[in-house]
Amino acid sequence: MHAITGADLAPLPHESTYAVLARLADLNVWTRAGVVRAFSTGGKGTRDFQFMDCGLRLQDRLNELAGWCWKPAELGVEDQLPNLRRIMWSPVLRFCPVCMACGFHCIWFQLAAMHQCPLHGCLLTDSCEHCGAPVGEYRVCARLFNKPFRCTRCGEFFCGEPFQCGDEDDVRRHGAFVERAFSPVCAWFNDSIRKLRFLDAIASRWAYDIPVLQRLQAQILAGAMENCHPLPSSLKWDMAIPVDILAWRQQSVGPLRDVGDMPSRYGYLCYGRPLQVYRSVLRTLSRFVSSREGFLGTVGPRGDPQSGTETGRMGNLQQAYFLLRRAFERSAGYAVGPNFHGVVLYEDAFTTALVGDVLERLACRVVLLSAFSVLAALAPRLSARGELDKALPRLPVSSLAAFIGVSVGGLHHCAAILPRIDDLLERLGYPDRDGVEIIDVINQTLKSSDVRDMPD
Repeated sequence: MHAITGADLAPLPHESTYAVLARLADLNVWTRAGVVRAFSTGGKGTRDFQFMDCGLRLQDRLNELAGWCWKPAELGVEDQLPNLRRIMWSPVLRFCPVCMACGFHCIWFQLAAMHQCPLHGCLLTDSCEHCGAPVGEYRVCARLFNKPFRCTRCGEFFCGEPFQCGDEDDVRRHGAFVERAFSPVCAWFNDSIRKLRFLDAIASRWAYDIPVLQRLQAQILAGAMENCHPLPSSLKWDMAIPVDILAWRQQSVGPLRDVGDMPSRYGYLCYGRPLQVYRSVLRTLSRFVSSREGFLGTVGPRGDPQSGTETGRMGNLQQAYFLLRRAFERSAGYAVGPNFHGVVLYEDAFTTALVGDVLERLACRVVLLSAFSVLAALAPRLSARGELDKALPRLPVSSLAAFIGVSVGGLHHCAAILPRIDDLLERLGYPDRDGVEIIDVINQTLKSSDVRDMPD
């Protein structure tokens, strides 16, 4: 084993892998390439790697070199809720200037909901205290490690003070205080692994390349986390929007398909009773929209004013109704009103509503309502960016509806998230939103199975 300077400064509770490596890099005069060589974590070449993905290889190598019994803080969070990672964790280095001057950085500073250091009361920042330049991404990269603790633009210590780490460091002399200060958020995260699995399963289905939709999805998930698992005091999801969560339990009466239908998982999602449910919900939604924003008959292709009403002149609910039909119907054309003559749904229209191989009426209705409420929140953002017409071909239902369902002992346990629209749920007859027990059952079922095996 080769001795390295700084081995006597063992990591503190909740200390991040970045802090450990940056401190050793500074004391041993390593650049990013030196860190990669010392710990054999970056492979060949100059590829950067994320701290969240370091794994056991870095742990074993560092313990071998320093003589520690250390476990990276990231190992406790990296794979617990992988599809919520982009919502919960910041991709850039966030730090407390006072802690950073002592060479300390906590893994919980990367939690997007934490804005203030519980040790010193300082607001967390991601920029140089001298010149305001961004410090860098939270990964082993040249920007953070070629000159540890220094800004690559101005060359000064980005925390505002020279880096000092030793026996007189008050942070390092009070490990028990550090433990107590961060224990509430640590306990919250440990509980979130149990309580937020259903949100992680929903997020695993969401994939779309419209950035404004990705931001809305993040806001919906943050709003749902705020409802289902409130944060400790002093922490807050800035991105959260108000949402309603519907959760229900339903006895299965068998697959929703007509006698004689092929026993295909996808063969009964676009006609028969699913189509009846679709028409019924659309009639109800058209009345709701017309009571708020009036009634429109048709919209011209790509907003062509010669063929009908321009999309830019529609209200938010009208646009949501229009886009909803575009998402579900092959034959929607540019109709906005309640005319359902010749409606033909896409064959995968209600794939999102499947629970196993069963498609229930209530699941169909709620998936439609969830997609409509998401589109109502999305429409003004698309209009403001001039992207509404680009979205006209078809927005995928799987990236619009926030729905999850599991089957346990012949009972379906289902939950859906809807961005709040005034009294929409009351008007449509959904007054009961209490489903904590149902969500617990869904989370327990997901824990005992692989989320990747859940129906899309």
